[in-house]
Amino acid sequence: MNPSPREKTKHASAALDAAEQQLASLAQGWRQRFDHPSLRVLVSSGFVGGFMLTMIPPRWWSRAGAAVFGTGAALARSPLGPVLFAALWTRILAPAKSPTADPRATSDQP
Repeated sequence: MNPSPREKTKHASAALDAAEQQLASLAQGWRQRFDHPSLRVLVSSGFVGGFMLTMIPPRWWSRAGAAVFGTGAALARSPLGPVLFAALWTRILAPAKSPTADPRATSDQP
C-alpha cells in the first residue's frame, strides 16, 4: 500500500529535523569561532588590507571598483536584483537558531 502524502510529509520532516540536529552539533564550534573573532585576526587583517592598498596600483583598484559597482548596478536594474537583495538582507538579519529550539514553535502559542 502506498503511503499518503501526509505520511510522506511527516517522514520527510522528521528526516530534515534529524539532519538539522546533526548539522547544528557539528557547526556549533565553527559558529562560536566566527561569532567572536580574535584580536590577532582583526589586527592582521587591517595590516594586510593596508599593505594591499599601498602595493596595488590605483589603476587596478579603479578597474576592480568599476567591475564591482558595474555588476551591482546591472543587478539592481534586473528583475532579480530586489529579490536577491531581500533574501540576503533577511539572511543577515535573521537570528541564529539554537540547536535545541523547535523551528516550528512560536512564542505566541500557549
